[in-house]
Amino acid sequence: MKISFPLNESFIAEILSPEIERSSERAVVKLESDKDNFHIYIDALDNAALKSALGSITRLLVLISRFMED
Repeated sequence: MKISFPLNESFIAEILSPEIERSSERAVVKLESDKDNFHIYIDALDNAALKSALGSITRLLVLISRFMED
């Protein structure tokens, strides 16, 4: 799975990096960037591992978006 964000929101990558560094044996999460965007890649062995990794990242993204609204 690939999730992309504009590079001008790179602070999101900084916030997510501790969570991404805690990848498990069943799911590996990576951050990469190109000239315009940064991307979150999730490579999971099964649906449960994908759901868990995606859930963790989604919770952080929801929190980030709530703080940005204030």
